[in-house]
Amino acid sequence: MIEPADLLELAGRLLQGTHEADWRSASSRAYYAALHAARHYCERAKLPLPIGASHERVIEALKSSKSPAERQIGQQLGRLRSERNLADYQLELHYSQRQAQKCHIECQRAVTKLAELAASLPPG
Repeated sequence: MIEPADLLELAGRLLQGTHEADWRSASSRAYYAALHAARHYCERAKLPLPIGASHERVIEALKSSKSPAERQIGQQLGRLRSERNLADYQLELHYSQRQAQKCHIECQRAVTKLAELAASLPPG
């Protein structure tokens, strides 16, 4: 089984690469770490989320929460998705190692915040 931390670790290794493809892949893997952490959190927090929910549904479940912390994570995840889309789809634009590093840091922060929020949930 793979965990979000495994994806973040892979992203960190890719950041050490010397090619733009490494950096783009690092941003993509880091984003998916945050997305999977968010999906897992939504399930634990019992936020309305259909099985196999898409990126949009996970982000929207957080953004529409009554909790300011959850809404903030939803906003952050939306921005990170835009960054991942840039890295994965806009190949005609240059993508720098610095951009990938910033994305990785933000994804780490999101995963950490989601773990903190999950720790405050009632057991079950």
